[in-house]
Amino acid sequence: MFKNAYEGIKKIFTAEIIMLIASIVTFVGAIVTITADSNAVKDALNNPNEASITAGVAILGIVAIAFGICALVAFILNLVGLVKARKDDANFNTALMLTIAGIVVSILSSILSKNENVVSFLNTGVELAYLLATMFIVYGIVSLAKQLKNTPVETKGNRLLKIIVIVQGIGIGARLLGAIFTVAKLNPVIPGIIGIIAAILTVVYHLIYISLLSDAKKMLAK
Repeated sequence: MFKNAYEGIKKIFTAEIIMLIASIVTFVGAIVTITADSNAVKDALNNPNEASITAGVAILGIVAIAFGICALVAFILNLVGLVKARKDDANFNTALMLTIAGIVVSILSSILSKNENVVSFLNTGVELAYLLATMFIVYGIVSLAKQLKNTPVETKGNRLLKIIVIVQGIGIGARLLGAIFTVAKLNPVIPGIIGIIAAILTVVYHLIYISLLSDAKKMLAK
């Protein structure tokens, strides 16, 4: 009945699985950042031609590359999924518009990268746009569940919507606080710890969201 939504949600589901992997990679990277020998890192930066680069620095490089690839692939899949799903429910179209808005603000943030305070504010705007996009994806699933009279998925969607908002809100707050500590030049370990907290919350969010997407897939496949 909702073939477009089914195909779209399948792609969004795959994108979220990839982002779950990326979040785990970020978590590992944050731990490496905190535990790496700071003196060795400084030595590596000051003497790039010498064999003083520690395992921690090498791992951080690998983590950055892996995260970038995962994020790019997931983003493209998510975008394609929204384009497909919007044909069956307007909520997915709103989610697509918000995602595009997030892209625009993200580009603006890169252009103004020299102003740390402005960048921090814009990055929060990007997070908010993606949070709202996620909310509308969930609204779309709930809307489809209502039309299909699938009460379990509808109830789960409404419940998870509240949880996702709370978890993502805490995650955004943690990252913003980390940015403030960085700008204020406080203890560099603190932003790392906050980053780990944000990463853990992001993993929790992805698990909750993936669960709902999985149920929606099964519902629409019938």
